[in-house]
Order: sequence, then C-alpha cells, then structure tokens
Amino acid sequence: MYKGHDRAAFVLQPEGYDSRDEIAEYLDGRYISPSEACYQIFSGEVSQHYPYVTRLAVHLPGKSNVTFDPTLPPMDVLQGVGRSTLVAFFEYCSDPAHGNEVANLLYPDAPTRLTWQKSQQQWKTRAPGSTKAIGRVYWVAPAQKEYYLRMLLYQVPGPKSFEALRTVNGHTYNTDKEACEALGLLESDQEFDLCLTEAAASFTGHSIRALFITILIHSHPTSPLDLLNRHRELLEDGCRHTLRTRYSIECPSSDDTWDLALTHLLSYITYLPLRQGRSMIELGLPVPTGRFAAGGLASVLAEELGYDCTSLASEWETGLRLANEEQLCAMRVVTETATVGRGGVFFLDGPGGTGKTFVERLCLARVRSLGLVALAFASSGVASLLLPNGRTAHSRFKIPVEISDTMTCNVPAQSALAELFRRTQLIVWDEAVMQHQHCITAVDRMLRDVRDKETELFGGVTMLFAGDLRQCLPVVEHGTRSQTIAATLTQAAFWPSVWQLQLRTNMRLQAGPAASVIARFASWLLDVGEGRVNQPDGPIVLPQAACLPPAASRKELVDHVFSGSALLDLNDDQACMSYFSDRILLAPHNSSVDQLNTLAMDITPGAIHPLMSADVALLQDESPVELPLEWLNGLTPQGSPPHRLNLKIGCPAILLRNLDPTQGLCNGTRLIITSISQRVLGCRIITFPFSLRRVQFPIRLASAMSINKAQGQSLNHAGLDLTKPVFSHGQLYVGLSRATRPDLVKVLLPEGHHGVSPNVVYKEVFGSSLTRCY
Repeated sequence: MYKGHDRAAFVLQPEGYDSRDEIAEYLDGRYISPSEACYQIFSGEVSQHYPYVTRLAVHLPGKSNVTFDPTLPPMDVLQGVGRSTLVAFFEYCSDPAHGNEVANLLYPDAPTRLTWQKSQQQWKTRAPGSTKAIGRVYWVAPAQKEYYLRMLLYQVPGPKSFEALRTVNGHTYNTDKEACEALGLLESDQEFDLCLTEAAASFTGHSIRALFITILIHSHPTSPLDLLNRHRELLEDGCRHTLRTRYSIECPSSDDTWDLALTHLLSYITYLPLRQGRSMIELGLPVPTGRFAAGGLASVLAEELGYDCTSLASEWETGLRLANEEQLCAMRVVTETATVGRGGVFFLDGPGGTGKTFVERLCLARVRSLGLVALAFASSGVASLLLPNGRTAHSRFKIPVEISDTMTCNVPAQSALAELFRRTQLIVWDEAVMQHQHCITAVDRMLRDVRDKETELFGGVTMLFAGDLRQCLPVVEHGTRSQTIAATLTQAAFWPSVWQLQLRTNMRLQAGPAASVIARFASWLLDVGEGRVNQPDGPIVLPQAACLPPAASRKELVDHVFSGSALLDLNDDQACMSYFSDRILLAPHNSSVDQLNTLAMDITPGAIHPLMSADVALLQDESPVELPLEWLNGLTPQGSPPHRLNLKIGCPAILLRNLDPTQGLCNGTRLIITSISQRVLGCRIITFPFSLRRVQFPIRLASAMSINKAQGQSLNHAGLDLTKPVFSHGQLYVGLSRATRPDLVKVLLPEGHHGVSPNVVYKEVFGSSLTRCY
C-alpha cells in the first residue's frame, strides 16, 4: 500500500524497555524509486498535486455509490443522497444555456472546462485563469455491466441522459453494448454483416463482391461460408441475369437455378482472391465445380501474359520517336539484354524531370509486346501506380517486415509465384534508393533459389533499378548517419557488378517565357541535392519566390496551397480529383503533417464525420490483456489510422494498406472520399509488450503527407512546412523538387530564419557511385 511521500511510525512500550528490532525496521522501510529519489534530491514539491485530479463516477441509472451513517434512519439516509458527477454532467449538458459549450465536450474532459462543486453537487463553468484540472473516470472491468457505459462516455460528446448515450444515428438501443456495436467500438462478426448491408444501399453487385473478398483477406471473419450464405442474395446480384442471357437458363427462380447461381457466384469471385495471390480454399470457401469450374480464370502468370502485344508494340515505336539519345541508349541496352535472356543488373540514375518513368514504361512495353514476362515494382505504393500493372516490392516479393541481413522472401519453390519468377525476363524496380539493401539482397537470394541459378545475380533475370541518390534514403529507425548509409543500395555486395545508365537532360525544359526560370531552378535543385550550395555552417539560402513572409503561419501555408477548396462542388468527383491531385502539403515530421491535415480539413466545406475504431490489446499468444481502453484509443502506432478518424466528403486521404494492388489500391495511394457511412467508405483513386489490433478504415487524411511518402510525385502546387527542419539526407531536395518552378512551391520557415533552412546531405553516398557506365 502506498503511504505517500513521507510517513511516521510509533510503538508504545514500558518506560526503560528497549525492544528495538533492526530487522523489523529494515523490512518496514519504504522503497523509493530512482525517479522519485531524484525528484526529492532536487527539492521537488512532494506535498502538492498538479494538475488537480477529479475522480468521475460511472454507474448505471439509479445505482450510484452512496456513503451513509448506518446508525441513521433509512428516510434520513435517502434524503441525504446527492447527485453523482455523472448525473450532474447530464443535467449540465441538458441546460440550453450551455449548448455551444458542451457540443464537443466528453465526460472525462469535463474538469478541464468545468469545476465540480462538491457541496452543491453540481458542475459550474471554470473561471479563466483557475488552477488546471483533469478528470479520471473510475476503472471498470470488462466483465461488469458498466464497462460499455464507460466506453460510451469516452466517445459521445455532450450527452443529456443515459438514453442519449445509447442513441446512434437517431436510433436508441436497449443496451450500452448494442450502442457500442453500432458505433463500431467492438470487434465482432456482426460488423461484417452490417458492413455488407450498408454497402448494398449504394453499391452494385460487383463492388459488393469485391468488398466481400476484401473482408475475407484482411479481416478474417470466424466463418466465411456462413457470411456468404447470410448475404447470398446481395452477392448474387447480376448472377441470375447472366444465367439467363449468357447461358440461356430461363427459370432463374427454380431450385436447380438456385444451386447454379451459387456455383456461378463462386466461380465469379474465385478471380478476385487469385489476383491477390490467394485461393478460395485459403479463404475458407468451396471451389466451384461443374460447368462453371475455374477454367480460363486469371492467375498471377496469366495476368502477366494477357497483354495486348499489338498495342504495346505501337507504344514502343512511338516512344522511340520521342526519346532523346540518353533515353534511347538506356532502353536499347536493357531491352536487348532482357529479350536474349543474357541477364544483367542496371541502375537508371537521373534527377527529377529526366524521364526515368518514361524509360521504365517503354522497357516494360517492349518486353511484354514480345510475349515475354516483365514485372514492374516500386518501393512505395505511390510510385508503383506510375508503372503499368505495378506492385509494391514488399507485396509481390513477400519481403518480411522485420529487416535483417539473413531474412528470406516467403516464396515456396512449388508455388505459382515461383513459376512466374522462373519465366520472368525483366524486372523493373522504381525508387530503389528508398529500399533497404537487405531487402534487395533477400530478393537476389530468392530468385537464385527458385530459378536454380545460384551463381548468377538475381538468378539471371535482367534487373533495372531506377532512382536518384539525391533523394531520401532508406529509413532506419533511430539510425545514425553511418547506419543509414550502410542501408543504401550502393552498399550492397552486388553493387560493383551493376551498370549505370545516366539521364541528365531535363525534359521539363521547353521553349517559352518560363524556360530560363525552370532551367535555373532545375540546376539549383541539383546543387541542393548534392550539397554544393550549403553554407559553411550547413544551411542554404532558399529562393525568395519560394518563401512565405517571415511572420506567416501554417494556416497561411494551407490557404495558399488550397486557396480554392471552399468553392469546390463536392458532388463533382472529377472536379475534386483534378483539384486535389495537383497540390500537396509536405513536412519532414509526422506531427507537422497531422496539424496541416487538420487545418486543411477545416477549410474544406461540409460536415465532419467521426469514425471510431475497435481496439484490443493482445499478448504474443494472441490472448487479450486488460488495459484501459482510453489509453489504447490514444495510441497511434506507425502505419495505423487514428482511433477517431474525422473525415469530410471530398477531402483527400491516403491508403495505409495493400488492399488490392491490381486495382491501384496500394499503401500510399491517394484517394478522394465520395461517400461516408459507419462501416463503408466510397473512394476514388487520385492518381510495446503487447500488440494493438485496431479495426478501423485503413486511411489517413492526405491534404498533407510526409516528404518521404511524396517521393516520386510531380505536382503544380506544393507547400513545404519547415517549421520543424529536415533531419535526413535528401528531404529538402525531395520537398523542393515536387514542383517545376520556384513560384509553384511555398516554404514556411521558423520565425527568424529569413529564407535560410538546414540541408542534410550525406556526400558519402555519391562516393559509391558506379564506374561501370554505358
């Protein structure tokens, strides 16, 4: 039991009797932790509490705790029963005079704005300048009935009664648990039923079938077949029409046709998991049989052999006429090496605007036009969308999340994916500089193994890596400069065997009044990327045209980039996509990104739709562990959406998971929100000792994003928040080079910096550049 910072003990004994027991005194001593000991050594206050903590009651209707004198008559006890902090909070929120004050006020946050008058048993508005206070709701175990009530109190602002807490979207539920389920705060299979039911109101049968497969792959329902049977009518939308028109089955309502419709449905959805490398058996569904068996359905190999060779050959011929000499040299070397199966490793090196993506696309088109297999990969989801049928390297190569020098890719030799790699002639890997060299080395080992060519680099496949060493290097968590450099591609064991293909001509330099401005800006950007314009103490001077006024704030940066968002017609999807696809806010730190996104959403018209997650803490053996739910809700692990996801229709968002790479739904894909319900989002693509399991839409707001995430994108309007300076190689170069002219990018600097910003460049990276050049 904790006795406080200090205590005294005394013993009664006869005069002249010495019964001192040193062992008992030792055992009776109080342990002081190192932090508390230091606090006392440095004269920290030990008798004051700051901030003041108000304990907040939580109880069911009419069941608040009462303290009374048992010697008093029962009627006197009842007359002395007062209101709890919870009931008094309901009364305060019910007062029309407090409507605006409590509109967004949660019960646990009440002491921050209100004062609990214990003698009067009521809440009053906290006076300005009064002592700060915080609230703590009493802990309730999950087995107790009050557990779900406590959960609602942390989510529902300004409740006027217990019934108001249980009201969701105008419907009052009978129990607190049902209300929590309606808000999506609890993880259960019922969520999947509600999700499919909500989707049926707005989407077609094809979209609902794709959603069904997404649920099976990423959410793991208890019984996939039962889920299919419960929603069979929705999922079969269109199947009966197909039976009638394509297969001439005239009685789509008979019992025989009922079975045929199910078989046809299974054959139809078999393709959906196949394109993500999964099978019906893996998802717990039966395999279709009979006349609708899976003959001719696509597989990972058929997908890469199903291109229109004539169209690709025409694209190649057109590209040859448009390419400059540097691009022609690179394309011919790579395609000739790939088509004859000679094998080789190339690195396409060039700054932004030199046409790296143009060369990559044409190399893919040439090899595919000959009926050969050419695979397109990128180190980020955004970059993969720029390549035809592009994938993220992690998703297709099965690269482990945990990086080590001994890791291996999980590609069994007898799998369809291994067969695809055995038939591959060319692999294009864009933004390879961002990838940790251990990941690329693991792919090298895997290809040697599945192709049974242990002595050849990458198993004899022609590899075309592309990137810019001036851009961001691999992210090494808490890594030093030397550790970051050691993780780069240039430090890989195979690097001396790589041929360099250089692109230096900037294709953005076109004749016109702005040509000279663009040329000077492009030349200056190269100097920034290589650290040639840094002052002796490290920082550089930014162009005056790119800097906001010294006294500018984040809001002014947001207003500059999204100046016309308030006039957008949110019902016009094309107008929203055209507007948001061409402008972005960038920052080196995620905390700055979150603040920019909040400001950008404030100026976007429309109502905010809050969406809450269901959070569970799991130990390593997947068993749940009881931790305060409000604490779990406050965590936002890397790569996860927040617990409370605030969205508006028409706002941009970024996808945080590879939902369906074949449809462009990759980690990093920018989306426009077109519709919002509790469990279904409509979107359009713009071009600890425990683990936290969070059930939430895998998206975040994306009016702003980190500089690292934006690598590979070219935009006409960019805002760069450097109030927290860049901290890693290439970040300033990447941020500034998203736009083509200095007047199209605006930089917000800390107060007093007057156009000067740090520029981090690891020049050791350029010292490892290749000497084997074409």
